[in-house]
Amino acid sequence: MIPLTKNQTWWLYVVRRADHALYTGIALDTGKRFAQHCAGDGAKALRGRGPLSLVFQRRIGAIGDALRVERAFKKLPKAAKEQLIAQPRRWRAWLAGGRLDCTGASSDPVGTRAGPARASSANRRRRGPSTRRPT
Repeated sequence: MIPLTKNQTWWLYVVRRADHALYTGIALDTGKRFAQHCAGDGAKALRGRGPLSLVFQRRIGAIGDALRVERAFKKLPKAAKEQLIAQPRRWRAWLAGGRLDCTGASSDPVGTRAGPARASSANRRRRGPSTRRPT
């Protein structure tokens, strides 16, 4: 395991499986991590699902930022992920909290989600008491 330091640069990467499914992860060295996936030493989701192709990689920075971006990216619908992969210039707007339009119509945000911008504490959803009954 690699010891973590503040000066390390983390990357977000996207791998496409043979069945066109996308796998997203973060790593310090995307080339080395992709080689691990190809050798069957990486994530179980990619084992035996080759051939694999590294379709996207983007420098994120600190590990906390990389984890937030990875989580937000994984929540996107596949069409939005494909759009970001095909048009990397849209990343800056998405990272700033913009919306992606996957329908082709600029006025219809259906199927899109905001990027990983953090909500203010006033806008965060507050959790109330649990509504589940004990069994």
